[in-house]
Amino acid sequence: MSGNILRNWELHHSYGRRRGWLAGTLVLLGALVLLPATLASASSRTNIAAAKAAVLAAEAVPTYQGPTSSPKPQPGKKIFVIPCGSANTGCIEIADSIVQSDNAVGWKTTIMSNTTGTPSTISADMTTAIDDGASGIDLDAITSNTVLAGMEAAKAAHIPVVDTDGDSTVGTATTDVYAAISGQTTQSGRELADYFIVASNGLARVAVFHVATIRGTVHRYQGFMSVMKGCSSCTIVSNQAYGIVSQADFESLIKATVAAHPNIDYIFLDISQYATMAAEALQEMGLEHSIHVAGIDCLPPEVLSIKDNTGEVACAEDALTQSGWPTTNEFIRAFAGLKPLNEAFPLRLLTRSIVATGTPPYLGGFTLKPYYEKLWGLAS
Repeated sequence: MSGNILRNWELHHSYGRRRGWLAGTLVLLGALVLLPATLASASSRTNIAAAKAAVLAAEAVPTYQGPTSSPKPQPGKKIFVIPCGSANTGCIEIADSIVQSDNAVGWKTTIMSNTTGTPSTISADMTTAIDDGASGIDLDAITSNTVLAGMEAAKAAHIPVVDTDGDSTVGTATTDVYAAISGQTTQSGRELADYFIVASNGLARVAVFHVATIRGTVHRYQGFMSVMKGCSSCTIVSNQAYGIVSQADFESLIKATVAAHPNIDYIFLDISQYATMAAEALQEMGLEHSIHVAGIDCLPPEVLSIKDNTGEVACAEDALTQSGWPTTNEFIRAFAGLKPLNEAFPLRLLTRSIVATGTPPYLGGFTLKPYYEKLWGLAS
């Protein structure tokens, strides 16, 4: 991985949604922690019934939770989208979704290339957008405090910036965005913890792997741990912070962890493609049916592993293909001088029973499009 691409990955929390993008140099983010820890006092009890209810709710087909009123879209707006990486599948899914929703209201949308991914390049893209007459700028899974110069330029030009799936801070400070569209990062971690508790009958022995330097992955990890701490009979056998590594390096890390802790039966990953790598490492060890992996994002290889029972058992699907509709709605509100709603796009827990019969994006046919088109007066 080139240094620039590596820095780009650390700017956003799209979390490297494409395995081919990972070839590169190992960058460890800190010493590995391999200390077993029971997560709750002996007096506390695991509420498996509550976890079961949470899993059932997480597996349900999403329903519309968005706004019920909106100002009419103003014509002639120009939106510039800066993706977290132009060669990154998840980043482009977000950008394409924004193009679709912007087109619905008749706006012109430009996707910037962002091939290098450094803060200076992203800020330069923001300046270019401003010079080209941008009405609004979307940061596609880029946390706004990493691009100070670009945010300064946007604030000086009074151009609203919306963050889609970057967990940026909303406010009036220089690096704050007008609105942030949530990928429900904390909830995605909670859902996988509930799944582990139910699947293990409250006896999960878990190895946790998380990236500690990206805001979104930190929120995923925090959500997972907050639920696991309520499981007195579950154990975190290993808890490691990791960096952006090659597939070979990460699979070696998985194998070493399993060898050091042979009692592991579940593995939590905060990034989809690393979950797939973990499953592949387990296949090489012949342990894909005894150690169960779950990750977040549900990229196609992850879903296929769940479907084929080759190591992965569940994933939290943040539906990036739906992210454009709330993003466009926030721009509509910004242009009308209204306060943001800070909306979210759908999240669903995918398990084998769902992926065996469903089709991508595995939302049971649910889409935000008709709701927002009606909201904007484009359909009855």
